[in-house]
Amino acid sequence: MTVSSLSETASRARAREDLSCQQLSPASSPSTGYHTSQHIRKRIEEIFGWLKAIGGGRQLRYLGVQRNQLWAEMATSAFNLIRLGNLVAEAA
Repeated sequence: MTVSSLSETASRARAREDLSCQQLSPASSPSTGYHTSQHIRKRIEEIFGWLKAIGGGRQLRYLGVQRNQLWAEMATSAFNLIRLGNLVAEAA
């Protein structure tokens, strides 16, 4: 691809984005309920992100459902203890 074809491709993509933004009317824009749902979803997904990044939940460590279930319960308990400590510190 040449530089001119890349710039043409980029300009067509921008034109498509402009059209898609213009097609949204106030009636079809996301409602406040949708924004509330997304806010709550973010809070829930932060827990799973913590479990994967800090709690070590990227892969299973043990053989058997019961051992992995126990690990998951311990990891979520650790998250709750950390969260509780942060909430108490904010209140004080």
